[in-house]
Amino acid sequence: MSLRILVVTNMGRYSVRQQVNGIYRRIDEGLPWDVRLVSSQEEHSTKAIGNALKWRPDGVIVSNNERSVLSPLLGYKAPVVVIDPWKSTLAMGGTRLLSVSCDNEGIGRAAADYFLSLGNFRSFAFIPDTRGRKWSALRGNALARGDAFAERLNENGIVCSRYEPTELVAERTGIVSWLRRLPKPAAVFAANDERATEMIDLCNQARLAVPTRVAVLGADNDEMACRHKSPQLSSVAIDFERLGHLAADLLSRALSGTVPERHLVSNNVGSVIVRGSTRPLSPAEALVERALDFIRRRATSGISANDVARHLHVSKPLMNLRFREAGRGTVLDAITAVRIETAKRLLTTTDDKISVITAAVGFGSENHFKAIFRRETGLTMSAFRSQSPSSTSCDGTRGKVPEG
Repeated sequence: MSLRILVVTNMGRYSVRQQVNGIYRRIDEGLPWDVRLVSSQEEHSTKAIGNALKWRPDGVIVSNNERSVLSPLLGYKAPVVVIDPWKSTLAMGGTRLLSVSCDNEGIGRAAADYFLSLGNFRSFAFIPDTRGRKWSALRGNALARGDAFAERLNENGIVCSRYEPTELVAERTGIVSWLRRLPKPAAVFAANDERATEMIDLCNQARLAVPTRVAVLGADNDEMACRHKSPQLSSVAIDFERLGHLAADLLSRALSGTVPERHLVSNNVGSVIVRGSTRPLSPAEALVERALDFIRRRATSGISANDVARHLHVSKPLMNLRFREAGRGTVLDAITAVRIETAKRLLTTTDDKISVITAAVGFGSENHFKAIFRRETGLTMSAFRSQSPSSTSCDGTRGKVPEG
């Protein structure tokens, strides 16, 4: 006779989909289960969970730690296994709750060992997920990812910086300021891939080159998230399918009358999958990154390709060769790109005249820059400004601003 098993989860997350794969793999190995999947956020209200329990399941697996989901489940008279519980969840469940957790301590150690193997960092830092999901919070008897990361570094005589949010500063602003204060090059480990991809975006916003000035490492190895960033994100691989398999096995033993260990930690930490956000650069790539960093900081001051070459103590032909090998065009292309982007920002956020903007981005000839801007964007500077939703004319009304 089949047992009724309720699985409450959110299939929108990569890690959860892998956990469900693990549950079904354990079923395929011989469990006589009839599974009902409650997988959308709309089904996770207290009322909806209560309705699902009218099915009278023989056991429950849940990977949602919200109180609205857990309250009716923890009062249900059948075994309940929680995947990756928060500390508060364990307290709510008392002695009736079963749980399985990622090896968060192992994840933190793996991240620290990887950064230590690279060497040459002047600072090491951890950024938790502070936005409600407690991926980096203490779980069961395991150390949080950040705690284990810092502990491993401390064993090697290194102090780890940790981002501490404040209600007085907007989070993105606070993180950018924190990143800028870290001695460079810096190694930053984020609680998960979602947080790490955000760090890459903020580094780009702050003109902190990744990985030359800030190396960013995530955890979970969500292929979609990791491969669709520039540079691609390095990440600690985690076998979430094994976590789901372990949860199903734990529930199976509870249903058979075996008294299982109540809280299990899965041995599911893999290796670091190395991509562009931490990948050691070749000497040629490092030269290009140093050049780009100089260009980002100085392009609008009127520098030339010769200035960049002199700053790096190489010849201009060699500098251009390295840029072409890296698919970056030429040094002049990179300088022009920064000036164009700066001009776009000034056109859409100020009422400055075109002549003022031309001088602000480092051009002595207004007509020359107008021609370059039109060549690169397909629009005149005034047309670009007038089509922007935020553009205003010099007299404060929305519309076209005359050139000159």
